[in-house]
Amino acid sequence: MNIKKRDGFTMTEVVIATFIIFIGFFIMITVFKLSALHATQSRHLVIAQMIADSLMEEMRAHTYGDPAPAYWTEPEQVLTVFQGRKIQISFEKKIEYKNGSFIGKKDDDTDEVTVTIRWVEGTGPHAKGVVKNFAEKLRVRRTKL
Repeated sequence: MNIKKRDGFTMTEVVIATFIIFIGFFIMITVFKLSALHATQSRHLVIAQMIADSLMEEMRAHTYGDPAPAYWTEPEQVLTVFQGRKIQISFEKKIEYKNGSFIGKKDDDTDEVTVTIRWVEGTGPHAKGVVKNFAEKLRVRRTKL
C-alpha cells in the first residue's frame, strides 16, 4: 500500500476560511462606521447643550422685564468635522415664555423660559436629515429691591 501524503489545504477549507475572514472584515467595517456616526451625533448634542447653557447664562444675567435681545433667537452656525470633512451645521434657537413677563410683555413676578435647540442630523450626499431637539427650562423670578 502506497499512501501519498498530501500537503496544503483542500478547496473547501480555503473557501470556508475566506468566507470567515470576509464576514469578520464586514463586521469590523460596520462597527467603525457606526462608531463614527455615533461620535458625530454625540458631538452635535454636546454643541447644542453648550449653546443652550450659554443662552441660559445670558438669561440669568438679563434684567427681568427688559425686552429680549434679537441675537437670542438668531440661528448659530457651527463648523464641525465628520470623517475628515468640514461640515457647517446650523443650530436653531427657539425661546418660549410661559407668560412673557420675563421680557416685559406682562407684569407677573415669575415666568418660565424654555430654550429649545434644533438641528438636522445627517451628513453626506445620501443621508436623510433627521431633526433633533435639545431643550432646557429656566424658572425666573423678579427680584424685589
